[in-house]
Amino acid sequence: MLKHLRLAQFRSYDQLSLELSERVMVILGPNATGKTNILEAMYIAATGQSFRADDGAVVQDGKGGYRIDAEYDEEKLSITYRQVPAKQKKLLRNEVAISRQTLLGLHPVVLFEPGDLNLAVGAPAMRRRYIDFVLAQTSPIYRRAMILYRRLLRQRNALLWRNKRTSLLRLDDQLFILDTQLSAPTETIFQERKDFLDWLLPVLQQRVAYIADTEIEIDLDYLERSSNYLDRLKEARERDVVLGTTTVGPHREDWRVLQEKKLLQVTASRGENRTIMIALKLAEIDYMRRDNDAPTPLLLMDDVFSELDESRRRLLIEVLEDVQTIITTTDIDRRLDLPAQTLDLTRREV
Repeated sequence: MLKHLRLAQFRSYDQLSLELSERVMVILGPNATGKTNILEAMYIAATGQSFRADDGAVVQDGKGGYRIDAEYDEEKLSITYRQVPAKQKKLLRNEVAISRQTLLGLHPVVLFEPGDLNLAVGAPAMRRRYIDFVLAQTSPIYRRAMILYRRLLRQRNALLWRNKRTSLLRLDDQLFILDTQLSAPTETIFQERKDFLDWLLPVLQQRVAYIADTEIEIDLDYLERSSNYLDRLKEARERDVVLGTTTVGPHREDWRVLQEKKLLQVTASRGENRTIMIALKLAEIDYMRRDNDAPTPLLLMDDVFSELDESRRRLLIEVLEDVQTIITTTDIDRRLDLPAQTLDLTRREV
């Protein structure tokens, strides 16, 4: 459980010291008062990077860097970043330097923001980010495979782009070597994603039925293009050479939610879409807690209460009673009778 957060030269905060005394904290205030900045800092402490900007953008105006200290039950994590005289970022665990790959999963986090309400019906990139983020925090095998895949993909795309500008000799030979190297991490990514979606389906069905208080036929469709990846790359090579980029692989895949055997975009009402989105976020938490010794994730809810009706708000509060939750809102509904610590930024009680 996150116990204490300290910020220095971060966004709108020159200094902030925040004690978290309750399992639920509500950060209350109008727009532009720094609510999301606090969630962003918690997210960086858990993952090593922001969900909305690069490191330079979160440094307070006119300052040379920022620092985040997050104290949990048994350890302290620190993130320091400076941009002068040279960009440098350090991640510390109990004052010992660690990599971002080590940081991921130590204190997992689930982010729920208004844009997520379109996850099931929006662009494929949103669904890829969802599945990548869940697996990056729960599977070291997946993290290693994604690092290798992205490095090799950058090399392949750079080669294709150079060839598009000036035809290269022995291009096929160079692509064959890269394609062979790419096939191993790609098969790992494919299998890890497939296993996750196989796990997700019954949990999602159960969660949707509970939230909607009725049985709804839900299915998941994985539009994979990674199995037999070497063959797929060969088939796409001519197109890739013409376009100067790699057109098949995990970076192009998608998975879809179906309701009553039809795409959610076609059948779902606004309320049904929100029900499925809540179910997906709850399933994300369930997956991170599926092992008894796994740490319980921190849930960050950034101004989503205003997008949900009262019944769905109540349901979220009920099912998350044992999950540490930070909620930002412009106006908490007092009828929810929410047992929570409140930080009122209208008066900057920090």
